[in-house]
Amino acid sequence: MNHLYLKHREGDNVRWELTSDKAILPPGNKEVFLTSLALKINQSPEIYLTSGSGVYDIEQENVLLNQSVELTIKDATFTTDTLNWNSKDDLITTEDVIKFTGSSFLITGTGLAGKAKEQKVRILKDVKAIFYR
Repeated sequence: MNHLYLKHREGDNVRWELTSDKAILPPGNKEVFLTSLALKINQSPEIYLTSGSGVYDIEQENVLLNQSVELTIKDATFTTDTLNWNSKDDLITTEDVIKFTGSSFLITGTGLAGKAKEQKVRILKDVKAIFYR
């Protein structure tokens, strides 16, 4: 399928939106394989995730992003190789090396755990930070 668009609602509110250039839906499978995808988490501020490929687990409402993942919130950007977003628990996690950049800082480390609604993210280990004036 080309140009997939999914909208996840909770009541009257659209919680998140997923778009993908290409989606493969194997018969009987509970997963959708995605190519060139974008995920928008509708909250204030909005969170945008993009990736070269990923897998959407329909039952668990998880999205696993692969291939150069970029997470953007306000004026800051996280980059990593893979990232898992658990929609039910509102968790964003990775075990990979991450880079967090903004206009006045660069933070690197390994592993990430965060709650999207609370806008709290923790880099798990090997944290290094550079702040610019």
